[in-house]
Amino acid sequence: MKDLQYKVTGGMKRKRQRNMIFYCCMLAFPVAQFLVFYIYVNFNSILLSFRRFNADGTFTFCGFENFAALFSDIANLPELRYGMRNTFIVYAFNLVVGILTGLLFSYYIYKKRFAAGFFKVVLFMPSVISSVVIVSMFKMFADSFVPTLINQIFGTNMLGLLTEESTVFGTLLFYGLWLGLGTPILMYLGAMNNISESTIEAAQIDGATPLKEFFYIVLPQIFPTVIVFITSGLAGIFLNQFNLYTFYGNLAEPRVYTVGYFMYLRLVRSSGYANYPYVAAMGLLITLVTTPVVLLVRRLLNKIDPMGDKA
Repeated sequence: MKDLQYKVTGGMKRKRQRNMIFYCCMLAFPVAQFLVFYIYVNFNSILLSFRRFNADGTFTFCGFENFAALFSDIANLPELRYGMRNTFIVYAFNLVVGILTGLLFSYYIYKKRFAAGFFKVVLFMPSVISSVVIVSMFKMFADSFVPTLINQIFGTNMLGLLTEESTVFGTLLFYGLWLGLGTPILMYLGAMNNISESTIEAAQIDGATPLKEFFYIVLPQIFPTVIVFITSGLAGIFLNQFNLYTFYGNLAEPRVYTVGYFMYLRLVRSSGYANYPYVAAMGLLITLVTTPVVLLVRRLLNKIDPMGDKA
C-alpha cells in the first residue's frame, strides 16, 4: 500500500516538474524579449541622453548638454517650431474629427444601414494593405484625378492637392483620418456588439430615436473604449510622423513637419551615432511631459465615465 502511495506521489511530483519546465520554456522567450527590448533599451536610452558621441566612436558623459541643445532648437529651429505646431494640430484633429467620425461610422455599420458592408471594407482597407500601395493610390487620386476634375469643371489651373501649398496639409490630415479609421471602427464595433439587445429593444419601444439611442445607450456603454483611444493618442502625440516619410521620404517641406518626423529624420540623417544622444534626450523629455498628462487625463475621463463606479 505504501509502495503504491509512493509511486502515485512520485508520479504527481514528476508531472508537476514537467509542467513547470514546460511553463518556463514557454515564458523564457517573451520574458527575455521584454527584458532586452524594453527594459534594457529604455534604460540605455536614458543613459544615452546624458552622453556625447565622439569622433573616435566612443560615448562620454556630457551632463545636460543634449537637453540644452534641444531647448535651444525649440526656440530657434524653424523645423522644430513647425513640428510642435503641427503635432498639436494633428492630435486635436484626430481627437475631435477622428473619434467622432469613427464613432458615427461604427454606429452606422452597427445598425446595418444601407451599404454598411461597403463602408466597412473601404474604411478598414488601409489597415490591411501595404502603406506604400495605399500612398501610391492616394497620390494618384489627390494629384491627378481631383485636380483634373476640378480644372475641367471650374476652368482653374490646380496642380495637385499634395503639390499646392494651400492644400497639402489638409490633404495629409484627410489621409491620416482615413488611414486611422480601421482599428477604431473594429474596436468600437466590437464594443457595440457586446451591448445587450434587450437594452436596445427597450429604448426603441420607449420611442428613442437613433440619435438618442446613440448618445444615451450606445456611447455610455462603449465609453471605456473611447477612453483607450483618447489616452493612447495622447501618449503617442509626439511620435506621430503624420505619414510624411511614406509620402516624401526624408524630403518633406519643413512646414508640414511633426515632432515625430523631425526625430526620425535626425536618426536617418545621423552620421554614425552622432544624433542618437540628442534624440534620446528628446524622447526622455517627451516621456516626462506626456506621462503625468496622460495619467491625469485618464483619471478625469474615468470620473466622467457614465458607466463607471461613482462610489
